[in-house]
Amino acid sequence: MIRGATIICVSSIDWTFNWQQPQEVASAFAQGGNRVLFVENTGVRRPLLRDASRLIARLKNWWRASGGAKPVVDGLDVLSPLLLPFPYSRLARRLNAAALLRIVRRWIGTDDAPLIASSTTASTVCRRARRWRGCFGRRKRS
Repeated sequence: MIRGATIICVSSIDWTFNWQQPQEVASAFAQGGNRVLFVENTGVRRPLLRDASRLIARLKNWWRASGGAKPVVDGLDVLSPLLLPFPYSRLARRLNAAALLRIVRRWIGTDDAPLIASSTTASTVCRRARRWRGCFGRRKRS
């Protein structure tokens, strides 16, 4: 098990959603003595009217954390990023990756951090954050 590392988990679900593998992995890393940033769902489709309550909750979480990460347990912070809702736009993905990378770098400080990625935006961030060791991203299947 990794100990004393700074780890960023970019998830495909929100922290408060049904407890699943992304929350389990982030929690295990934090309990193992690591500093963990759990980045909530960065969006995989355009929002619809039925998503209004979830979007309002995201905005409230972002506001409460002053646009940054909010500590939830010892060693684990949750980031609810506000990103452009156009996951199929190359320009939006690049702008989102740049915005997310800026926030994550501010949270990291001077540490060298691995990135565990599970979304298209996260994979773009991975490619842009080449200096981080152990940057893992899921690629689209052809």
